[in-house]
Amino acid sequence: MPTLHILTEGFPQKSFPLQEGVTTIGRDDDNAIHIPDASLSGNHGQFVVSGGNVVFQDLESTNGSFVDEQQIQGEIVIPEGTVFRLASVYMQIGNGHIQPDKTKRTTALIQVAPAGIKPDELESKPEEIESPFKAKKGFGGKIMNIIIILMFVAAIGVLGYTLWKASGSG
Repeated sequence: MPTLHILTEGFPQKSFPLQEGVTTIGRDDDNAIHIPDASLSGNHGQFVVSGGNVVFQDLESTNGSFVDEQQIQGEIVIPEGTVFRLASVYMQIGNGHIQPDKTKRTTALIQVAPAGIKPDELESKPEEIESPFKAKKGFGGKIMNIIIILMFVAAIGVLGYTLWKASGSG
């Protein structure tokens, strides 16, 4: 049975058997092969195993998929032993073993993608965060309020005086 081997160091699971049929790979949890690396797209690509052949298809990933540093366009058969790269994660297809000289790849910057809000967290109350800024104390805001009120009263007085003069009372 073909096996996908992760060559880039730092991942907890390094080998994934590829069953007959379609196997999806990407950063999202709903993929058959979940690789928690920020460089991979959520649904990066898929492997199709048929009759011992492994075909890979990039699913319009953001950072691409490469064999011999040539970007994969459409589908490509990946022969056993071929080292390829999904975004910045190096991999190899083998039948239970990998080439020893290709096992250590440290070129990828491994970043666990931040998880979003889970449904059970929607009901929880947010944490109270104390502001690093101190509230201003004093009467500066009070003075501004008094000035605005006085301007409003003066405007009403001017309007009333104008209406009184216009009505001919004066």
